[in-house]
Amino acid sequence: MPITPDYLLSVGILTDQYEEPIGSGFAAFVHGSPNRSRSYGYIVTAAHVVENEPVVGVKFRRSDGTIVSHAAMDWVPHDVYDVAAAPLPSPEKPVYALPLDQMTIDTMDGHLPQLGTPVYYAGLFDPGKSLSKLAIPVLRSGTLAALYAPVDREPPDKTIDTLHLLDCRSYAGFSGSPCWIQVFYPGPRMDADWLPPYLADLEDVADQIGRMYWVTVLLGVFIEHYTHDDGKGLASNVGMGMVLPIEHVRDLLNKKEFADMRDEDQAKHPDRKRAKREQTSVPREPEFTRDDFLSDLTKVTRREESPEQEG
Repeated sequence: MPITPDYLLSVGILTDQYEEPIGSGFAAFVHGSPNRSRSYGYIVTAAHVVENEPVVGVKFRRSDGTIVSHAAMDWVPHDVYDVAAAPLPSPEKPVYALPLDQMTIDTMDGHLPQLGTPVYYAGLFDPGKSLSKLAIPVLRSGTLAALYAPVDREPPDKTIDTLHLLDCRSYAGFSGSPCWIQVFYPGPRMDADWLPPYLADLEDVADQIGRMYWVTVLLGVFIEHYTHDDGKGLASNVGMGMVLPIEHVRDLLNKKEFADMRDEDQAKHPDRKRAKREQTSVPREPEFTRDDFLSDLTKVTRREESPEQEG
């Protein structure tokens, strides 16, 4: 199934202080707690894209063709992984953001994609200068080669990360791109009465038809691609991309720096509707349990016992 254009509205083109493109990113949000009516937006990218940049510009292209620009300075990197995020200001023209507390690969109740499933990622196509000026991301695709695979990182890291691998063709500029995959997910069971007569007697068919459908979810953040050194100083792209699992992005947004800002805002904007419901709710009668029943039965039995029975 193809990716709809709405997903690309979340993709931003990152530029340095001289407005030269340096990489890709995407807008994402999490709901507040306990006031879920408030949400908090962030710009997410690969940490190596912004680590040496004092100011990073982010441009998003809206569905009406207008461009929304931000200046992101307060980048917070992950303590371990190659991902960073910055708060997304509330502009006059909001941008499309992806929900990070739902519609991600780790919220699909264990329904993981199969290897070979098409994967999509979108971001900066560096040779296309006109595209980057207009904040138009380019969509590319590949297939899932490995899921949660141990990957040896090149020096100076010399660490082993658990990443998703893509059989794909990537290019400089896609670091920080969001990566999507489509999962076959169970839906509500179709009632046998809605089935054609020639299928209505087949319980197994009735149990399966209508239960499964495709869902597009966030797989993670495209961080880099494998290169092969021929020993003569020439490195070649071997067609294998690395995607940081989306769980690490959620961990990053739960860091104290971001959590404190959300808590402060939640204190200023309590969920008044919820508080009002709690104040006006009718007290429920205490639940009558089985132990209560046995206790009352014992009391009644003792009162009805005669003196002769007691003796």
